[in-house]
Amino acid sequence: MTSVSALEALTGNPSISDACTADIDLVVTHSDAVSGTCPIVITRTYTIRDACLNASTIVHTINVDDNTVPVISGSITSTSVEGCSIAAAPTAVTSVSALEGLTGNPSISDACTADIDLVVTHSDAASGTCPIVITRTYTIRDACLNASTIVHTINIDDNTVPVISGSITSTSVEGCSISAAPTAVTSVSALEALTGNPSISDACTADIDLVVTHSDAASGTCPIVIIRTYTIRDACLNESTIVHTINVDDNTVPVVSGSITPTTVEGCSISAAPTALTSVSALEGLTGNPSISDGCTADIDLVVTHSDAVSGTCPIVITRTYTIRDACLNASTIVHTINVDIPDNITEVGGPVVNSAIIESSLYAVTPSILPVFHNGCGQTITPTGPVLGGTYVQGGCTGTITYTYTYTDCAGNNELWVFTYQVDCKKINIKVNLQGSYSVSGDSIRTDLNRLHLLPGQDKMLSGLPSIMIGAPYTPFGQPYSAQPWNYTGNTGMIYGDPLSPGAPVGVIPYPKHVSDWVLVTIRENSILPAGNIFKCAGWIHKNGEITFPETCPNLLTINTSSTYYILVEHRNHLAVMDTASIIENGAYLNLDFSLNNSYAPIFRHGQNLLEPGVWGMIEGNVDQVSSRAGINSVDRTSWKNDQNKLGYNKGDIDMNSATNSLDETKWKLTQNKTTGISFN
Repeated sequence: MTSVSALEALTGNPSISDACTADIDLVVTHSDAVSGTCPIVITRTYTIRDACLNASTIVHTINVDDNTVPVISGSITSTSVEGCSIAAAPTAVTSVSALEGLTGNPSISDACTADIDLVVTHSDAASGTCPIVITRTYTIRDACLNASTIVHTINIDDNTVPVISGSITSTSVEGCSISAAPTAVTSVSALEALTGNPSISDACTADIDLVVTHSDAASGTCPIVIIRTYTIRDACLNESTIVHTINVDDNTVPVVSGSITPTTVEGCSISAAPTALTSVSALEGLTGNPSISDGCTADIDLVVTHSDAVSGTCPIVITRTYTIRDACLNASTIVHTINVDIPDNITEVGGPVVNSAIIESSLYAVTPSILPVFHNGCGQTITPTGPVLGGTYVQGGCTGTITYTYTYTDCAGNNELWVFTYQVDCKKINIKVNLQGSYSVSGDSIRTDLNRLHLLPGQDKMLSGLPSIMIGAPYTPFGQPYSAQPWNYTGNTGMIYGDPLSPGAPVGVIPYPKHVSDWVLVTIRENSILPAGNIFKCAGWIHKNGEITFPETCPNLLTINTSSTYYILVEHRNHLAVMDTASIIENGAYLNLDFSLNNSYAPIFRHGQNLLEPGVWGMIEGNVDQVSSRAGINSVDRTSWKNDQNKLGYNKGDIDMNSATNSLDETKWKLTQNKTTGISFN
């Protein structure tokens, strides 16, 4: 102020006067002294001077103070951050510029204090959990501590699901329903303990606080597949899932105990077998003690099938395998053996077949070529077993039977016998003799080379199989060889024996039996060793075992007188003849003489037979030319051998009777030359 009146008008009660100077003339001046800040204290000293410069002062204290808060407009946008605690909140700002830099539209100013000098502080108030809500109150103070506030809301939330790695191995359990599944686990530690490699963690929630729940979805039957979905939730209900596949399967086969008793039925085919059963109850009703059950499938739902395996014929064995399957196709089996036996009724069909024959020697007893046909009770042909040889014939004898017995047995063991009987009748003469020329020591028999090579009279050399014989040997004419000199035998001719394709073969030609070695000439003398006693003469065959048989009817009928003495004479075309006394057998039934057992008739200085091996005698070989010298072996025989030398065929010079006349035959002649017999021929 500059006047007293103005001063006195100031608030308060100042009164100013001077005795000498009027108020209007009083001079008012002032001086200001400033101190402080808020407020700023101005001590204004007014000096009032009179005209004489006398001065008085009055003080006016003026407080200049800033009482206006900073001006805040706009707001800060709420902020959401991922985190587990308040520590995740962003760091609070500390300057107006930073505040104004936050998202939103905040604007801050103060009339007295520059932005840079405004002091920014904050306080946080947290509440809630998911999210944690931080109410951050920023306070802006000016220099005079006038303050305004603005709020920043910060939401700290856990939005991250629990981390699951690895997997749970599928589990297979035995069972019939979902109740067989293992109990679900309820903790992370239990989950992590399951087979496999599952690992579970959460950034904000401890394992122990993670909540484990599950849900099961079942499908299928065999197996029942349970998809067990485990849900793991953290404190903020964030959740992850992991799947555990559980296969509940019935792998246990039905239990079959006991057995089915084999069944036997009569019939001819598998159609006779009983009808197969189709249910468990029917199976358990079969004879025996079968018992069938299943842990998961009721008996009525078990499926029964069967398969038949057929073997054998008598009986037909049907192995019927029943298969019992449960709902999951687990199968057990039980076997029922069914024997189909044929009826006991063996019958001969197409017969009867000839079952007997009369033969002269046991050599003619051969296996019957035609057998009867027998059918079993089902009309099937039975293959016989056998033959079993039997009969009353004794080797070396002249009479008796030789039987061939066949057994027809059906598969059930029923049998029928069929017997072929040979009646042996040696025509009253039973002779055995060996030929030294063709005798085989190793085989204890006479060789049949000439027969085998088809060189006997009437045989076809082309059947020999040897080119040398087919080309080099002549055909041997039909007929026994004793019709020529010196024998001049005109009885049986032997013309019907040989091979069908030989030159001049008669109708109905009969092949030689394979055991025939050659022809011989047999003479029987009664009561005299001289030709005057001749009562019987016949050409016959000598066989490999030395037996002599007569294939044709002999011209003389032999009557045996038990009071007579009989001598049997045997001649061969290149051996010395033999003769000896025969035995009368069975009261005149037949004459018997086995030359092989002993030396035969041999007067002094004469020869009967040669000893071929210990205990075995035989006719002496080498008597090739019997026209000139029938009773002795000499140089004429060698000449005859020489005439046949190197020839193939049925030749007298072939002393060893092997088809070839060669030096070996000459050697045989040398060993027997000069031997003579005491038999008289004329």
